[in-house]
Amino acid sequence: MAISRRRADPDGITGARIAGAASRYARQEPLDPEAAVAELRVIANGRGDLLAERAGELLGSREEDETNGLWPHRALEAALCIAAGADLTLLTEWIEEGQRRSKGVR
Repeated sequence: MAISRRRADPDGITGARIAGAASRYARQEPLDPEAAVAELRVIANGRGDLLAERAGELLGSREEDETNGLWPHRALEAALCIAAGADLTLLTEWIEEGQRRSKGVR
């Protein structure tokens, strides 16, 4: 019996790579912002929308992250995504989505 598998979502994979790289650099001491931005740009490959998605989700979940102590690192992750070329015209939408998700609303 064959197992049905969903196809990999290329945007989801790229988004996960962006999230992983931003998180890794945000926790690195000392921070190397030039290397972080360069790597994020390579991963995003011109996809400012995906960088905006990550930055907006992080900024939108600020209240939750302040409560659990993650905010300083998350703010830095968002800043790195913005510096790497996040599409700022989409940022407000993704901040709102991040707020909804942090409240458990989908």
